Amino acid sequence: MSTAEVFAVDAFVRHECLGNIAGVCVPSADLTEVDFQGIAARFGAPETAFVFKKDKRFEIRWFTPEMEVDLCGHATLAAAALIWRQEESLSLEEITFESKSGSLHCRKSEEGLIELDFPALPVVEASPEPGLLTALGIQRPLFVGKSENYFLIEANDVSTVLKLSPRFDLMKLLDSAGVFVTAKSAPPFDFVSRCFFPKEGIPEDPVTGSAHCSLGPYWRKKLSKDVLRARQVSSRGGDIRITFKNARVILGGRVRIHPGSVIV
Repeated sequence: MSTAEVFAVDAFVRHECLGNIAGVCVPSADLTEVDFQGIAARFGAPETAFVFKKDKRFEIRWFTPEMEVDLCGHATLAAAALIWRQEESLSLEEITFESKSGSLHCRKSEEGLIELDFPALPVVEASPEPGLLTALGIQRPLFVGKSENYFLIEANDVSTVLKLSPRFDLMKLLDSAGVFVTAKSAPPFDFVSRCFFPKEGIPEDPVTGSAHCSLGPYWRKKLSKDVLRARQVSSRGGDIRITFKNARVILGGRVRIHPGSVIV
């Protein structure tokens, strides 16, 4: 069984929000994909990012405890923060990750946020997959749409989102990979959300950066706002600032790097 050094980083933290924990690993050259999956499973975070340094550029891959995924926001935010801490001699103003979702750019904002430059993933109105609303316990959503293999559901109010208690056993039987449930919020936030991915080994993801590649454009159109403040209202909670640039979504958040590392 191969082992590796993994750092724990909380992403999208703010005040009382604990954010979403990610593992970040810079693996040795002799590790295989089977090793990556085993390391992610043993570390047990919703996602673990594996970063491969190539000169001043980096490649990144993300694994849940059960599978590799094509895009992950919070683990990318975590990886960028760790690189800036460990590679101070490079004086990097921007970090570019090459990934299965293309080139992902990370930079620091004047407000001290780390900003992720991610693709905008459009939402198209769609009928809910049979059994989805029953599994969620939602009877009359305001909107149902689909983005790639994920459903986006707008609930009537924040209270509905907070009280959700999904049947994950039923959700695992569905064809879709997961669902984002969202509602309009009172200030200081524009909207809230919760995200569920039981088929990917994550019953509820505490804070999901990649989901906001769809949630952001959806609420931008609905609210006619170019700067959005979002809170994911899981038990850990997290805050995301969303802005837009051409066909890209800019996700801003803060991190907390845990002291030391672990061998898993």
